[in-house]
Amino acid sequence: MEDPTGDGYSTGLFTPNLIVSKSSNLSACFETVERPDDDEGPRQPAQRYARAFLDWQADRDGPWAACLNLMDSHWPYTPEDEYDRWTTPTMLHVANEVYGDPIAPQYAGGRAWGELDTLEAFYDGGIRQSDHAVREIVETLKRRNALDDTLVVVTSDHGEGFGERSRVEPAVRLADHNWGIHECLTHVPLVVRYPGQTESEVVERVVSLTDFPRVVAETVDGTADSSSFVTDGPVFSSTYRLREEDRDQFDADVSDYIGPWRAIYTDGERGVEKRVASRNRGALVTVRDAQNAWTEKRLDPAEIHARLKEREDFPTRRERR
Repeated sequence: MEDPTGDGYSTGLFTPNLIVSKSSNLSACFETVERPDDDEGPRQPAQRYARAFLDWQADRDGPWAACLNLMDSHWPYTPEDEYDRWTTPTMLHVANEVYGDPIAPQYAGGRAWGELDTLEAFYDGGIRQSDHAVREIVETLKRRNALDDTLVVVTSDHGEGFGERSRVEPAVRLADHNWGIHECLTHVPLVVRYPGQTESEVVERVVSLTDFPRVVAETVDGTADSSSFVTDGPVFSSTYRLREEDRDQFDADVSDYIGPWRAIYTDGERGVEKRVASRNRGALVTVRDAQNAWTEKRLDPAEIHARLKEREDFPTRRERR
């Protein structure tokens, strides 16, 4: 394969996520793809892919770019014993009951929400397992004198819900990473180390992962700094997940869960301002971080939906070709 970047970079993708590496076309962007063999199953630990990446990086004699998509903290949460510090046999019994099917429909359909405290302990073990792999990568790049020449970005495509209540629809609670745009799902870690960076800084303004390509370009041409990820303008979020035609699949009344759900994030004086709307309600929420937010006042949802509907109706790249 020719260099997909066109800039002389070797490229590699390392992940147990078959949706990313096989079902989608993302893997076509990479010369090297490390994914599970057909007989391995999709839940391989982070360490395997961290070491595969490090072996690959050691053989590079020119510029390189790599993506590691780790799944240790993704449903179903199955950390190895070495990283599983908080679960008990009783918790394992609950997890085994739940793991057969997607989690969110089970709890919206009537399972006891208190069980999610049990599952969160497994999730925390998965995070610890991923953290160990990231540490191994960073420390190895440092020993190889490669870290100071590398843009390192540690982030996630979504967070996870464990019973948090919606601030616009109080009857709605979150499970897994579906059916909502609560901060536990959208306020994800974003840790960036630019080449040669020596001082740390916390940036509290609104950012979006959609700016990643621009940040990479600025890093390559030497103009990136701590504000590079700051979004120029508001950040938008939307989801359906549960549609009107899906309600018959549930014994419980799931009317409050039906989308669309939409939100607009902007910088405010006391934190991030989030204008959020369900089908029938709207609210202005001040967000300090993923755990601390509060509702300021109710808003007309129609205005929020109308503003985001314009963006959602814009033709996709595929449609524009």
